[in-house]
Amino acid sequence: MEERTVSVGELGRICGLGEKQVQNLANDGVFQKAGRGAYLLEESLRGWLEYRERLSRRDVSLAADVDVVVEEAKKMRAEREIKEIQADLMKGRVMETEAVLFVAGEVLTMIRNKLLALPDRLIPEIVQPDEVVAAKDVAGRMINEVLEDLSISGYDIARETDFKRVCAPVSAADVTFSSPA
Repeated sequence: MEERTVSVGELGRICGLGEKQVQNLANDGVFQKAGRGAYLLEESLRGWLEYRERLSRRDVSLAADVDVVVEEAKKMRAEREIKEIQADLMKGRVMETEAVLFVAGEVLTMIRNKLLALPDRLIPEIVQPDEVVAAKDVAGRMINEVLEDLSISGYDIARETDFKRVCAPVSAADVTFSSPA
């Protein structure tokens, strides 16, 4: 029984290839020649299926290799960033969050204390003695407005000195000014 043969053009149409691709794959042993311009159909299709399967396995293997390389690159980048941060910490170019919050809390407390001391220190210097109480009251209200505006932003500088509590939200009613009578 003789096996069916097909032309290079027919085999190309069956496999979705051009004639030159069919000839190249035949030279690589994928397609089985029956003679000049003729190919054994059954053997060639079997070779084509095996070739496609090998390509598929190779693509999966390549994809897995690419994933490994990508993950290794991510790991190396993360390790490099950690080392850079550690070096910056040792050189004093960056500070830990807790230290920054502590310093910010200390500065805000100092500003609060200076603002609250203004009426008692400034008013007697600039107004007549009989107007001191009224002037302190006006200055106190203005300072309370500033502290109230700051407390709306989420920082209670009128009360807190502990950096962990500096960010606690407060209402405007919590901020008060008491002038000595």
